[in-house]
Amino acid sequence: MNSLIRRLHNTVSPSARNKLTRVKVHEQRNNQEVHPNRAIRSAGEKRMIKRVQVWKLIFGLIGKVSEVVVAIIAITVIRNGERNGILSEHCKARKRLQFSNLEKVSQRKRLFHHYRVLKRQIRHGRRKWVQMISEDGALEVRNLLAGNKGMQRLYQTMSLNQIVDNINQRTFTLRKERDRLTARLENLKAVYEKALRVKSEIENRNKYHDFYVLDEQFKSYEKKKLLVNSKTRLAAIKTINGSYQKIIAILRHDEIFYEPILNSLDRDILDQENFIKHILHLGSPAIARFSELSEDFRKQQEMARKRTLAMTELVTKLRSNRKRSSLFQTFKNVDGGHKGGGGRTAAIKSPFVRETISMLVMKTELKAIEETIKKIKFATFCSKSTEIYRRMKGQVEYNYQLRKRLENDDLGLEALETKVKCASVLRDVLIDNITDEGDRRLRRVKLLGEAIEAQDKYQAAILDYMKNRAKAFVLFRYSLWNIHDILRHVAPTRGRPTSYPNEYLKLPLLKFEMLTMRAVPPEVAEENISSLMKTAEKKLRALMLAFHQLRVKPSEVVRARADYQSDIYRQQLLVSETNSCWTKHEFIVAEEAAKAATSVPNRKQIKAQSAKLVEETAKRDE
Repeated sequence: MNSLIRRLHNTVSPSARNKLTRVKVHEQRNNQEVHPNRAIRSAGEKRMIKRVQVWKLIFGLIGKVSEVVVAIIAITVIRNGERNGILSEHCKARKRLQFSNLEKVSQRKRLFHHYRVLKRQIRHGRRKWVQMISEDGALEVRNLLAGNKGMQRLYQTMSLNQIVDNINQRTFTLRKERDRLTARLENLKAVYEKALRVKSEIENRNKYHDFYVLDEQFKSYEKKKLLVNSKTRLAAIKTINGSYQKIIAILRHDEIFYEPILNSLDRDILDQENFIKHILHLGSPAIARFSELSEDFRKQQEMARKRTLAMTELVTKLRSNRKRSSLFQTFKNVDGGHKGGGGRTAAIKSPFVRETISMLVMKTELKAIEETIKKIKFATFCSKSTEIYRRMKGQVEYNYQLRKRLENDDLGLEALETKVKCASVLRDVLIDNITDEGDRRLRRVKLLGEAIEAQDKYQAAILDYMKNRAKAFVLFRYSLWNIHDILRHVAPTRGRPTSYPNEYLKLPLLKFEMLTMRAVPPEVAEENISSLMKTAEKKLRALMLAFHQLRVKPSEVVRARADYQSDIYRQQLLVSETNSCWTKHEFIVAEEAAKAATSVPNRKQIKAQSAKLVEETAKRDE
C-alpha cells in the first residue's frame, strides 16, 4: 500500500500529495482500531490468508534446506578428518556433541527469526486487508484530483490498486522515454566537453604558435613591462619613504642622547690622535737608531764572514802537503778540461769558494727553469707554482668549452642576422599593406603609451603630494603623541583578566600566554592617525566631563571661605589659650628639658668616651 501511495504521489500535484498523506495517516489509525479477531467477509481476505500460508511453506522449506546443507557440510568435514587420521574417537564424540549443540542453538535462532518475520508479514497483511475492505478511497481520490475533472471521471470507479496500475501503465512509455533522453543527454554532454577541449587546444595553438613576432608586439610587451615596473617602483618608494620617515622620527627623538655620545667620541678621537703623535715623537729617534744599528750589524757580520773565510783559507794552506804551484796547476787543468768538453760553462771566480762545478751548472739550469716557470705563471695567471699543473689541467677543458661557446655565439649571430633580414622584409610588407589588425595594434600601442604617461604623472603627483605634506603630517602626529602622553592617566585602557574554566589552569606553569618566546615587542607609539584621534577625543571628552562635574557653585565657594576663616580663628584662639594657661610646674619641666638638651655630648666627646671605654676593657682582660 505504501508503494501504491508513493507512485500516486509522483503523478499528482503538491496539494494533492498533502491530502494523500493525511488519508494515509487516517488509514493507519483505523487499522489500529480494527480488532484482530474480526470475521472474514470477502474473497480478498481468503487470498491474503492463502498468501500467508504460501509464505510459511516457503520459509519452512528454506529452513529445512539450510539444515540439510549444514548437515552435509558437517558430514563432509568429519569424513575428511577420519580419512586423514586427524580426529580420534574421543575427539570425534566431543566434536559431534558440540556440533549438535551449536546446530540446535542455530536452528532455534533461525526458527525464532522466521517466526518474527512471519508475524510481521501477517500484521502488515491484516492491516492492508482491513484497509481494503473497510473504506472506499473514491472520495480521497476525488479530493486529490480536485483540479483535474478528466482524471476524476476516469478514476472515480477504480480502487487505489487499479489507479496505481493504470498510472504505471500510462507513464511507462514516458518514463522509458525520459530514461532514454537522460542517457542521450549525458552522452551529448561528454561529446560536447571533448569538442570544447579540442577547440581550446586549437585556439591555444593558433594563439601561441607564431613563428614571427612583430615589432608592435615587442613594443606592447615593453610597455606592459614598464607599467609593472612602475607599479613596483611606486610601491617600493612608498615603503622606503615610510621607513625613512620612521627613522627620521626616531633619530629626532633620540638626538638628545646622541649629542653627548658624539662629543665624547670626538674627544676620544682627539686624545687618541695626540697619543699617536706622542708615540711617534718618542719612537722616531728609536727607529732611526735601530736602522743605524741594523746597518752597523750587517757591516760587522760581513767583516766577520770575510775574516772567517780568510782564516779558513789560511788553515787550508797550512794543512795541505802540496805546493802552491801544483794547486794552481790542478785548478787550471780542471778549468781547461771543462771548457774543452763542450758542455755548460761554469767559471769559478775564487778558488776557495765552497761550490763545485756541478753545483754551478745546477745553478745556471735553475735560473733557466725559474725563467720558464715565470713565463708559465704569466700564461696561466697563477701566483703559486704548486697550482700550475692544476690550472693547466683544467685549462684544456676550459679552452674546449670556450671554443664551443664561441661557435654557438657565431651560430646565434647568424640566426639573428637571418631573423633581422626576415623582419625587415615583413616590415616592408606591413608598411605597404596595413590591415585592420595592424590598425588595432597601433591603436592599442598608443593607448598603452598614454596609460604609461598618465601613470607617470600620477606617480609624480603622489610624490609631490607626499613631499609637500610630509612635514605637516609629522608635526600633526607629534602633536597627537604629545596630547596622548599628557592624557595617558585619563581613562586608561584596562585589560580584561583571563578567565579559566577551572582552578587548576591558574597554575603558573600552565599559563600558556606567558610563554611568548617569539613575540614581537610592541611599537613605541601608535602610527595610525585615526586611532590616535579617536583615543585623544575620548580622553579629552572624559577630562571635560570630569571638570564639568567638579565645577563648584558660587554659594559653595562663599560657604567654604567662611568655614575656612572660622577654622583659622578657632585654631588661633586655642593656641593663645594654651600659652596663657601654663602652670609653674610646666615651666619647671620645660627648663629641665632645655638643660638636658644642652648637656647632650657632641661627636668628639662620644669618640673620647668610646676610646676610654675600650682601654678600660683591654686592661680588665689583661
